[in-house]
Amino acid sequence: MSSDINRFGLTGAIAALAVATLLACNPEPRPSTHSPLGEALNLTAQTGPQTLSGATFTVHRISGNRAVLRLKTARGPGLELEGGPQFSVVQTVLDDSVRGEQFFVASAIQEGGRVRHTGWVVMRERGDWRMLPLPFHSPQPIRPPVDVNADGRPEFVLADTGFGSLQVEDRRLGGPERYFIVKDGEVIDHTAHEQYAARRGEKRNLALQACQTSRTLEACSLYAAWSAHARDLDEDWSVIRGLVDMPEVSVCRHDGRIDICAPQTPNSLSVTVPEAIQVRLGEAGYTQPVYLNFPDDTDTSFGCDQANTIAERTICGDEALRALERREAAASFRSLALSQDRVSVFENRMSFLAQRNRTIGSAALTELYNQRLSRLGG
Repeated sequence: MSSDINRFGLTGAIAALAVATLLACNPEPRPSTHSPLGEALNLTAQTGPQTLSGATFTVHRISGNRAVLRLKTARGPGLELEGGPQFSVVQTVLDDSVRGEQFFVASAIQEGGRVRHTGWVVMRERGDWRMLPLPFHSPQPIRPPVDVNADGRPEFVLADTGFGSLQVEDRRLGGPERYFIVKDGEVIDHTAHEQYAARRGEKRNLALQACQTSRTLEACSLYAAWSAHARDLDEDWSVIRGLVDMPEVSVCRHDGRIDICAPQTPNSLSVTVPEAIQVRLGEAGYTQPVYLNFPDDTDTSFGCDQANTIAERTICGDEALRALERREAAASFRSLALSQDRVSVFENRMSFLAQRNRTIGSAALTELYNQRLSRLGG
């Protein structure tokens, strides 16, 4: 499963990275009483030196869209952070084991027409400054840490913005979240910890409510993403499968990615809503990637440049077998999207692939694929 967080702008947005603005992105979590947030310093090369809790912060531009934030104190060496032309600094407390000052620093860098937001935890311990880069980037401003469970442990919350957000009653529901804590001088991905199970379940139930009420691709995709995030997708898929009677949608492939597109776009495919949601989950890394047999395809679902068995190399050397392989893969994923028992469908295909890889010769493979397609109705 891909862990890319690949969905997810303006460079000037970081200038408004004050705490109130950041928390407004998702007002639900409360700032931790354990880790009070001070006023944010919003710094550029033009603002000059600014002091916070005895530390002086100065931004020095080093190129058109790059700058360095220098931190200095009266005692001991400081440090430098390289980011975009603007920085935001907030004093906080993230790690109780550290007795010195602690700050959250954020910046944004524009690269290739996109804005990449990044952040650091900066702390002083025994007179020395340490810098801990956050182990993720985001297309949205990174908020200061909040105590999402009201348990005294503040977290950085990274929400998946690729599925949009919805208003559900009086709450704004965004995509699945990852949680990062600072512990023993490290920034740790804490998402899998059981302490977040109740929060995941609550968010999934809100998404289910939105899906059942509106029956839209957007709401039900969000529900499926939260279900996958909570590892309950197979049990919850019956709701998604029930959308099969909705009008089909068009999907296209662009730059190696599959996404929803306008009807009758050249080389597009029409798919059911459950298939479209399955595609979105695969592209976002919540499930295995989905194969669709686009009209201009000539390769195989596994990619002939990665063929590593005798059977796969045989298929790649035979145009008719490649076409059969593409049909089988597409029919298998369609069956997975429309099945009541996704686990059995998946296991059945794994058994077929194991049998295929034991099959030698074009004639035998052709017969095997035709039998498989007959069973799939593809």
